[in-house]
Amino acid sequence: MEFRYDTRDLKFIIKEWLPSAEVFACERFKDNFGVDDCDTYLTEGYKIARRVVSPINAPGDQAGVKLENSVVTPAPGYAEAYKFLQANGWGSSSECIRIEGGCRSSSTR
Repeated sequence: MEFRYDTRDLKFIIKEWLPSAEVFACERFKDNFGVDDCDTYLTEGYKIARRVVSPINAPGDQAGVKLENSVVTPAPGYAEAYKFLQANGWGSSSECIRIEGGCRSSSTR
């Protein structure tokens, strides 16, 4: 089944319903992000969901994850999708990216 989603609802929620302008005015974000950046993130995130994640969903549900001898083996395609997301800046990082007013060192978490 092909993945389809209309991002207009999310854009409305972010731009019209939530106090996003107030959030993006915070010291941590004000020089780096704005409400209009959400359009790009949602559009690109949707493309990744359709092209990378959606094709492996059904096969992944069928194959499932395996746990044998304390070793976890993800469903086919999941490791590659994870690597793609990380390599293209969509994943989390264990490294602290310094944005003024932002990150704490790992010793203070």
